[in-house]
Amino acid sequence: MKCPPNRATLWAANTGIVGGLLIAVGAMARPAVESSIGFVIGLCPVLASVNEKRAAHHVLIYQSTQRDPWQSDPDAWHRGGDADPEPERKPGWLAQRRAVRAKKLATRRQQVWKQRRGAS
Repeated sequence: MKCPPNRATLWAANTGIVGGLLIAVGAMARPAVESSIGFVIGLCPVLASVNEKRAAHHVLIYQSTQRDPWQSDPDAWHRGGDADPEPERKPGWLAQRRAVRAKKLATRRQQVWKQRRGAS
């Protein structure tokens, strides 16, 4: 599951949606005409939270936009000049198992070869 870097914003937005819905449902449970004001008060945080949630999903870093590749980076000296460093990728579980097996087979073959040479 890929998680955006704005996880805290998503949690706060979800909390705002739940809280706004609780206020709206509580206001609708009252039979008075004034309950429509409570419904609107509950609806406002729901709409604001949905907007924040949308922004958190679509903006790379909160309140900033992604730079184009040809734009200069004034903070490149913090990273040593590499704009997007590639993380070192370790081999997966299957590749590690294959490497261990190949090493064992090579060691076994070498031992068998030494035994045959010593016996001749």
